[in-house]
Order: sequence, then structure tokens, then C-alpha cells
Amino acid sequence: QDEFGEKKARMANPSADRLVFEFNHDNWINKPDNIKLRWYNRGINSYVSFDIPLDKNSHVAFAPGVGISVNNVYHDGIITTDTANVTYFEPIQSEIDYRNNKLTTAYIEVPLELRFRSGVDKNNNRWKFAVGLRGGYLINGHSKYRGPDLTQSTDRTIKVKDLRLPNLNKYRLGSTVRLGYGTFNIVGFYS
Repeated sequence: QDEFGEKKARMANPSADRLVFEFNHDNWINKPDNIKLRWYNRGINSYVSFDIPLDKNSHVAFAPGVGISVNNVYHDGIITTDTANVTYFEPIQSEIDYRNNKLTTAYIEVPLELRFRSGVDKNNNRWKFAVGLRGGYLINGHSKYRGPDLTQSTDRTIKVKDLRLPNLNKYRLGSTVRLGYGTFNIVGFYS
């Protein structure tokens, strides 16, 4: 083939998943027994990856990238740190009607994936499977509470955002798996 035909063939069979958005349901494993999580814990990941095909048909590829991950966990506890610098959760009393209470973390991440893809079907889509690792560095961690003032016996509503949370993991490393068809995937991440 000439140079133009070769370029046209590459464009007709492009590698995919360069810009990825993931919408998450966040959960904690081994949480304190006295703390309850809400069902609507959510997060979002966004990253750019550089798809490097390892075979001529783009069925196998390595994909390093960079991105950001934001996680929100809604719970019924107040984060407390004692004089020995130990952080723990104290449950909010069940009779207190508060509007919002969450812990948010944001990480800059480096995802590394090994991707496997089927051939392009009649709809110009592929089945995809990827396994990999993500390493991250904490850039923001805070708690946010909105409800009655828990320190005073008044009915006034307060909004508190605490940016000074000690003992959050500065670094995280986890495994990831992705299975999908076309532009939609199911993703799992465990750190």
C-alpha cells in the first residue's frame, strides 16, 4: 500500500479509550461497625491514556495514562482525632436530623492497563477487557457536614468543611479490571 492507504487503514481501525470517564459507586470495606454508609456514595474518574498496540491488529495494547479520581462517601459519623493522633468515627445520634455528611478525597492518578480487544464487528465496535493498576497521590481530602450544630444545644443549622483531616492515605495503589463493548464498560477498582 502507499503512504495514504496505510494512513487510511490505521484511521479505519483506531485504538480506543484514550479519554475515559468513569462514574462510580464508592464503598468502604472494614468500616467501623457503628457507622452506616448511604447507598448513594458516588465518585468520578477521568483520565487520558496513551494506547500502545502490542500487535499489528490492535487486539492487545499497553496503556499508561494520567488522570484524577474524586470519591465521596456519605456516612453517619463525625471524624475525630484524639490527642494521640488516632482518627476514628463517632456516630451521629439517630435523633439528629442532618442534611449532609460526607468524606471526599481527590487523587492524581497514574493508571496502567493491559488491554485485550476483539476485532471490529459490523457496528464498528469491539468487545474489550482490561486489567491493570492505578497509583495515586492525594491532592484534596475533606469532610463536609450540614445540619444542627452538634457542639451546642441550639437549633441553628451550620455548614462545616474540614480541610485538616490527618491520617488520610497520601498514596494509594489498587488493581482495576474493565469489561465493555463499544464505549460502555463496567469497571472495578480495589485499593
